Amino acid sequence: MRLQRSLDRRSGQEPYLGEPRQRSCQEKAPMPMRQAKGFTLVELMVTVAIVAILAAVAVPAYVNHVRRSQQAQAVEALLRARLEMEAYWADHNRYPEKLQLLPSFQSATQGKYILQLQTFADAQRYRIEAVRPDVGDKLHIADNETTPVVDTPKALGWSLFHWIFD
Repeated sequence: MRLQRSLDRRSGQEPYLGEPRQRSCQEKAPMPMRQAKGFTLVELMVTVAIVAILAAVAVPAYVNHVRRSQQAQAVEALLRARLEMEAYWADHNRYPEKLQLLPSFQSATQGKYILQLQTFADAQRYRIEAVRPDVGDKLHIADNETTPVVDTPKALGWSLFHWIFD
């Protein structure tokens, strides 16, 4: 090969280098990058953080929604009790002493709420309360009221937005 190179120098032609030589182990050609088959730790952590933020907003809203629907059941029970109290008044010219005397109220428990009837001494006036002891929610309706009154509006649900902005 040396002889061939030297001849090529004299003739002015490009030297013949022969077959391409084999590369050693250290000189391997760069291989194309492999396709990743999984997620990196950073991607997983970002995903978990996003899910946690969404849960922090969604769970209190869901709990508040459930409590409001239970409160709506209590309002419905109070309105039904009011109608039945007036029907009892029309029949007996007085209000009943116990809620169980009304046809729809064999039990004082309506959903999560406990109904309590307070009849005043003359049996001409009443007040019905719906109390939910586990969250401290309280509603009432009286003979001179047409709609139930929420006595503890803050008892309904905790919200992330109320915590941040109040």
